[in-house]
Amino acid sequence: DTAPASLVFKTVDQLNRGAGCMTDRHEQIELAMLNARAAEEAYSACAFTPSTTYTQESLAILDNGVTAWRDHYTLALTLNNLLAELKYCQGNFNEAMEITQCIFKKAKTFDDQFIAQTCNLKSMMLHGDFDGALTTCLRLLRLLDEPLPRKPSMSATAAGLIMTKKAIRKKSNEYISSLPPMADERVVKCMEILAILASVTYVSGSDYFPIVNFKMIRLMLKYGHTDYSPPAITTYGFLLYAILK
Repeated sequence: DTAPASLVFKTVDQLNRGAGCMTDRHEQIELAMLNARAAEEAYSACAFTPSTTYTQESLAILDNGVTAWRDHYTLALTLNNLLAELKYCQGNFNEAMEITQCIFKKAKTFDDQFIAQTCNLKSMMLHGDFDGALTTCLRLLRLLDEPLPRKPSMSATAAGLIMTKKAIRKKSNEYISSLPPMADERVVKCMEILAILASVTYVSGSDYFPIVNFKMIRLMLKYGHTDYSPPAITTYGFLLYAILK
């Protein structure tokens, strides 16, 4: 587990050359796991092409069908999530969405689907399907018990602004900057969906945009910081200027 990435790549490349001669299923699964590790190492280095090769090699060894998901569920889920992300990063949005649809059918829980859900949303957005991405985001937020209004309106925007200003009242910059990291995984997921929705609504010019931002600010104040806090705070300042100028 502590071997350097370069050694992992060399080892896996050598073993893959003889993969066709392996007959012991236990050894084949070990090789699939080694390919999965090499794929993750390459992905973390933004080496998407070799990462795709290792991922597909691992899936081929597993025989990415019914038996892979039945007998090696966690590994199959990890590999399919990674392959979907790789296809997205390489601009193959249709392929990414096809893989995520497979994951939706095979994944056992909502949490297991979540990585695929975010990848699917980003692919939909960059594919220009803003309405589909918006609808999916709203559905996911309802499932996470943080719903937004079903339709944007001036009254919903005003209510969101009033609740947010009330939540932030008398809180200094020092207080906000010293908020702890967000620990509630449910809310972390909400923030990720809201961040995607913020991009969707901004690019598409939807009236949901300020409502989304106000929700992010309130969740941040209640539960703590995530990587999405800085852009949310910046956007909040911009909206206050635009609304109250």
